[in-house]
Amino acid sequence: MAQPVLPTCSYQEYLERLEASEIRLEFVDGIVYAMAGGTPAHNRVVMRLTLHVGGQLPKRCEAYGSDQKIRAHNAGYFPDLSIVCGAPSTAPDDPNAFTNPSTLFEVLSPSTAGTDQTTKAERYKALASLQEYVIVAQPERRVVVHRRTPDGFQLEEYGPTDVIALSCGVKLQVSELYA
Repeated sequence: MAQPVLPTCSYQEYLERLEASEIRLEFVDGIVYAMAGGTPAHNRVVMRLTLHVGGQLPKRCEAYGSDQKIRAHNAGYFPDLSIVCGAPSTAPDDPNAFTNPSTLFEVLSPSTAGTDQTTKAERYKALASLQEYVIVAQPERRVVVHRRTPDGFQLEEYGPTDVIALSCGVKLQVSELYA
């Protein structure tokens, strides 16, 4: 994750800073982080992911890009891709932040890989609606899925020849993300 921008603040103060900012800011436990723009390689994988997933979604589900904020336990994040099945629910303190994603996707970047796989993963998995948290590596051709089961989340790893079946009905061919 990027370096903090300013000392701790309330979520309302964060929203004011976000509205005035020209860059994307994330909020975690009172700390605001400036998020760097993605590299061309990162953006290419995100675009392929969005096209592949978005083209298969059933009508009850919608895909949202990286400008859609997710409110997750005293944090405001901007995942690379979010899927919401059913009507979106918003946070009481932020009408622009969804609280009920079904599936969230992060394409790893060197600056965010640690947070995406630890702190962010734990907060996302605490959302009652979340069925999968999908982490797409790059340049390595590997996808990790944290999938909700009756006993909690199960970790699944996939390589370039694998197909991933998501709860929303999408079948994700790993090799298509890197073609």
